[in-house]
Amino acid sequence: MNFLQKLQSLPERQKKIIVWGATILLGIGLLAWWIPRMSERLRIQEGSGFGEQFQLQELQEQLENIPSKINGEQ
Repeated sequence: MNFLQKLQSLPERQKKIIVWGATILLGIGLLAWWIPRMSERLRIQEGSGFGEQFQLQELQEQLENIPSKINGEQ
C-alpha cells in the first residue's frame, strides 16, 4: 500500500518515465521470447522447400499460358 502511495505522489514526468521503462522492458522480453520460436518455426518449414511450398513450377506454367496483348495485338 505504501508503494502505491509513493508512486501516486511522484511528479507526472517521473510517472511517464516509469511507464515507458516498463513498456520497453516488456517489449524486449517479448522479443527475446519470440525470436527463438520464429527461428525454430523457419527451420521446420525449410524441410518442405520454398519452391514446393508455393508451387513455383505450376505458377510459372500458368504465367506462360496467359495471352499477352501488345499494341492491341494478341
